[in-house]
Amino acid sequence: MLVVEISCPGSMFTDWIDKMGQYADAGIPQYWIIQFYGNGSPHLYTFELVDGAYEKHRYWSNGVDIEVAGVRVRFDVKNLM
Repeated sequence: MLVVEISCPGSMFTDWIDKMGQYADAGIPQYWIIQFYGNGSPHLYTFELVDGAYEKHRYWSNGVDIEVAGVRVRFDVKNLM
């Protein structure tokens, strides 16, 4: 299972702190946050659940191949604009 949040400046605390904790408590294996910056450029942050907490933080601003539930998925961050 995967949860993806699209974060905006007004929801950053909620997405990065509150929801991250709630999803970890629920046992959701992967949590992604898509953050758009002032210049409109999208950035993808991915987290994997390890021993009840999100670790393995990764960051991308270009295309990336990511494994989700055993399947490789091509995610092109730049095309989110």
